[in-house]
Amino acid sequence: MSSISISREARPTLPRPLPPSVPRRPATTRPTTSIVPPATSPCSVSIPLPAASSSCRISNSRTRSALRSPISPSAAAPYLYTAEASDPATGNTQVVYAYSASTTGQLIQVPGGAQPITGATNIGVISTSASGNYVYILDNGTNQIFIFTQGSNGLLSAISGGTYPNIAGATGMTALTTDSGTKYLYVTNTQATGLYSSGSVISEYDITAGSGDLTTLPAQPFYGTGATPVCIFEDPSHQYLYTADAGSSTITGALIDPNTGQLSVLRKGTSFGTIGTPTWCLYSSNTD
Repeated sequence: MSSISISREARPTLPRPLPPSVPRRPATTRPTTSIVPPATSPCSVSIPLPAASSSCRISNSRTRSALRSPISPSAAAPYLYTAEASDPATGNTQVVYAYSASTTGQLIQVPGGAQPITGATNIGVISTSASGNYVYILDNGTNQIFIFTQGSNGLLSAISGGTYPNIAGATGMTALTTDSGTKYLYVTNTQATGLYSSGSVISEYDITAGSGDLTTLPAQPFYGTGATPVCIFEDPSHQYLYTADAGSSTITGALIDPNTGQLSVLRKGTSFGTIGTPTWCLYSSNTD
């Protein structure tokens, strides 16, 4: 396609002088606003607030073909964690950074707070349990869940055993949440070959009190969702679980059995269409 450039010669014009009573204003520059596009790496944000003041919980996750740092932030009072693909200072890969949060909101990296996660090869998500007792890291390279407790200095300490495999056939972990009592763990997966026709499922685990060990729920270790779930959360009434499914532009709901942790379909429909492609989950503290 050819382009045409037109130039016009203009006569120089002299600025018209202002009246003596009107001072000439100094030249000013308008402030500029920089808009940063969303990160291209898989990202999950889960920020549980203290129960007394919590009004919402935000969970977000995006699936992409390649990892770029930072991977994920997660807050567990009074510390903030980020997981990154590599540490430029040491050359270590799959690193979690720990920061302490002051009363003014300023973050300071804790001493020694750059921990390589031994055995991980492709961290996709880091998040905490509802109680704040456990920090979970989902590693898509090994298809395993890494489980840690939080030390008094903010550093992570692996529990005995340290890791638990994802359910057989499920891959592509994108997000996680626990129920309000930290009795059960739920993980979204983009693929589940041979498990469910939709191809995406929630894998379900029991959390052993005291130790934090995981065991797969025996009766039904998975629950089908829409395609490519990107976030998951329990509603504030602690009865229902929801995922936002980017691949099918749906929200999938499930009823939580408080005694077994098993998920089951809602009585009046489980899948709900969305306007556009969902990438975030946000809920109000009030439910009818």
